[in-house]
Amino acid sequence: MDSWQSRMLWLSKLLRRSHRLSLAAGAARRRNVFDSYVSALENYRGRGGFKTWPESWLEAYVQHAFIQDGDRLRLACSPLWESSTFAQTEHNPWPGIRQLKCPVVAIAAERASTFSSLAQRRLGKILPSAEVRVLAGTTHFLPMEQTELVRDAMLKIMLPECRRN
Repeated sequence: MDSWQSRMLWLSKLLRRSHRLSLAAGAARRRNVFDSYVSALENYRGRGGFKTWPESWLEAYVQHAFIQDGDRLRLACSPLWESSTFAQTEHNPWPGIRQLKCPVVAIAAERASTFSSLAQRRLGKILPSAEVRVLAGTTHFLPMEQTELVRDAMLKIMLPECRRN
């Protein structure tokens, strides 16, 4: 988070209003129960954050995000629990980031990113060796939208470490 986002989150927690933040409020309203996998899939296909997801990711999400509850399907992670995790997000990650000694590659979405351009610049100042990449045409769900690029970035860092062990 950039300093503005951090201050707003801190203030919203202080005022006991963090549940009203857009991510938290949206998660709390998420539909929780469906009659079938087909109806869940149809509900998400082409809508909201899911509109950029490839069909295979969407199908996997619906297959694994729900549990059978009688004759219906229910999200395994309740909307209220998901909302609470967004509302209680740590608002100051920078002390921990300053302590990093490992290679860092940060990948940001071009649109609707949770890693703002201000935060990207701050990371560059704190960790000059960090590599920051913005993937064109991506959103907050860039791992689903550019799976191979994200995988390759992870392997680039992890494989040298794996070879030493």
